[in-house]
Amino acid sequence: VAFAAPERGLCANGLNAHLNVSVWGVTHRSAGVAMLYKWFVVGLSEYELIIFADLDVTLLRPEQPADAVRARWQSQWSHLSRDATGATTTGTVVLGDRDPLAAFNAGLWTIARPSTELYEEGLRQMHRVSFNRTHGFGLLGRPKAVAGARPQLKATLPGLQRSRTFKLNEWGSPRIPFSDCDQGFFAFMFFLHRGGIGGRMGPVNASGKACHLNVTTGKSLRAQPADCAHLARHRYGTTKPWRLLRGHQNKGEVANYLSGIRHAHLANSSACAAQFSAWLPSLPPALPLGTHLKHQGRYQRVGP
Repeated sequence: VAFAAPERGLCANGLNAHLNVSVWGVTHRSAGVAMLYKWFVVGLSEYELIIFADLDVTLLRPEQPADAVRARWQSQWSHLSRDATGATTTGTVVLGDRDPLAAFNAGLWTIARPSTELYEEGLRQMHRVSFNRTHGFGLLGRPKAVAGARPQLKATLPGLQRSRTFKLNEWGSPRIPFSDCDQGFFAFMFFLHRGGIGGRMGPVNASGKACHLNVTTGKSLRAQPADCAHLARHRYGTTKPWRLLRGHQNKGEVANYLSGIRHAHLANSSACAAQFSAWLPSLPPALPLGTHLKHQGRYQRVGP
């Protein structure tokens, strides 16, 4: 598979003044530009289905048998043949989930039938779209006003009314990381621009409690009800489990992460694996496989 980077002129005059990425009040222009390169995925029309995941997402957690996940995906992807209204479609459909702050998390999403036309339209919007903190991309209005005028968003973007975006009634608040870059722009393109193409996550018939308990106690995926949603682990924030802090404040998190990956046999050929092996003597025992700790991120739904 060959990948070519999109043009470096993505962030032209129309967005240059607004491309600073807000992370807890600190802005990073270069990071903001880099985040928008994710849009390249939208134009990979040679693929029927793409799951995009940032590097801090564990799509197949160690406690999940791959064959069970595969069977679940195959039984659930039929929802991707429907558009945001539920009608059958052969067009592009995007499924995404919220995070604790934003209505759409750009670190984990699924796109069915990528489109070069949508990709090119996204580039055009990057060059010309207007943006401000209160009314967002395209100056569509404050979040509560947009939600009131578009009742379909309750189905297609259900995380909006539970997000900090909605509570603050601002699309681009510095208190919502990446809201003025990929997370805000992708939400605009997928769910708001020209009516949106986003699709609703399919229903999960099993009770959320049953699925949640099985996941957090580390039981085998096979022990869960067959129609539980597939959940990946997304480690938000700046502290990652593959980076031991100088004061070792996160040593428990690092120990749990390393217990779920095989790295010892790569210590002589990989700088990362060598570093992991060097940390092991100073780390505490890992918790049982699959144990969920709040500071290790959130379980985030994948696919329908």
